[in-house]
Amino acid sequence: MFKNLKSLFIVEEETDKNTEKEAKKDVEKNTTVENNKNVVVQKVDATASTHSYSTSTHNIDQRIWDSLLKALEKNNLEGFDYLEFKNSLVALQAMPMDEATRFKSAFATASTMGVTLEKLTQSVEHYKNVLKKEKADFDEALKMKIDENVVTKEKLISQLQEEINKKNQLIKTLTDEIEAHKNEMIQAQAHINEVTQKIELTKNNFEYTFNALMSQINDDLNKMNTYLK
Repeated sequence: MFKNLKSLFIVEEETDKNTEKEAKKDVEKNTTVENNKNVVVQKVDATASTHSYSTSTHNIDQRIWDSLLKALEKNNLEGFDYLEFKNSLVALQAMPMDEATRFKSAFATASTMGVTLEKLTQSVEHYKNVLKKEKADFDEALKMKIDENVVTKEKLISQLQEEINKKNQLIKTLTDEIEAHKNEMIQAQAHINEVTQKIELTKNNFEYTFNALMSQINDDLNKMNTYLK
């Protein structure tokens, strides 16, 4: 049924051949997952692996295309509906008739089975809703991927930038403190040099004065011993 369904819808835009080869390799590596949520996540991964994310060009992704068709197949209504009508249209393409005639002919055949235009359009809405549900699931999975791989990393970048700013401020504070300490050291050393010079001068003056006085006293003592004996 799926192969027949694929023949009803034409891929209007071809994907890059090299991209398709890469996508097929990815498909061969992955096992088939029946869980709908996992299938949707695979669609997101398929988009990431087969698209270059160019803002100027977009391609039909064959893996996503097939996945959407499988969703239609899975939700195929009983009896003659839009898909069977579409199959009739495709079969009539080989006939030499214009588009309007093909539609009328296909509908005439459907009418013999009790199909009305209202039932036909209702089935169209059913399949549109199926595709909308697939898109909603895809959007949810895509949001999860973005939250996991983009938003989380953006928060990390913001946190790291905040830490960098704090540490830069800390570095500046420490640098300022180091410079202040250096200046204090320079001033302390200058004070030491100045005081040392004064102390040395005072010491030298004291010793000179002391020696001069002691010299006079000793001289008087010698004279006393000489003249008074």
